[in-house]
Amino acid sequence: MNKLLITTAALTTAIAATAAPRPAYDTGSTEFYYSKAQVGYTWSQIAADDGQTEVAGPETLVVGASYPVNELVFVNGGYQRASIDNTIASIDNNLISITTDSTTQTFTIGGGARFPIAMDVDFNVGASYNWQNNETQSVAGSTILATNQSSTNFAAFNAGLLMTLPDTGLYTAANFELGLLEKTQTNIGAEVGFRPSDQFSVAATGKFDTDFTTTTLGVVGNLHF
Repeated sequence: MNKLLITTAALTTAIAATAAPRPAYDTGSTEFYYSKAQVGYTWSQIAADDGQTEVAGPETLVVGASYPVNELVFVNGGYQRASIDNTIASIDNNLISITTDSTTQTFTIGGGARFPIAMDVDFNVGASYNWQNNETQSVAGSTILATNQSSTNFAAFNAGLLMTLPDTGLYTAANFELGLLEKTQTNIGAEVGFRPSDQFSVAATGKFDTDFTTTTLGVVGNLHF
């Protein structure tokens, strides 16, 4: 409940902060970024305990949308489904493998505000509330040995910069994310995209946790409206 109150307060503050008139130097070249339906796919690498090798992390389907309430305020939401399969043991001369299948689903709703700070450059802030469910199954061959389920709700905040390159269709964004889980998570995100038309864009994405243990790369497509 406290996290929900924090999220509500942050959204209210962001909306109130946008009451000022729109800056004269805002050309509108960044507005497309906040008006979109999005689908994407990401994959991760996780550093092993020795710090030298990496193991495959979850692969994630990403679906989301953002809608501008006005020129400076937007709301957004999304859904992510992350899955990973790990072989943890083998028996009968590797004829049967015991694996763990883990699926994490996250639903998100939130919003934020954009603050044009220079020609074709935005500073933006956002807050969200997230509902996350995890299911892990231990499987031997076709037999399910055990199923464990857990869920958590948490607030998250982000702040970042967005820049477009005039007359090129290129844009880039970077942001810092803070997730208020049982153990606070902090990530740095980056995005480099190309908008061949007013209605469509595609981008490469990256996310790096500040503990330097997980690297997530991906690609997204955006339909702008």
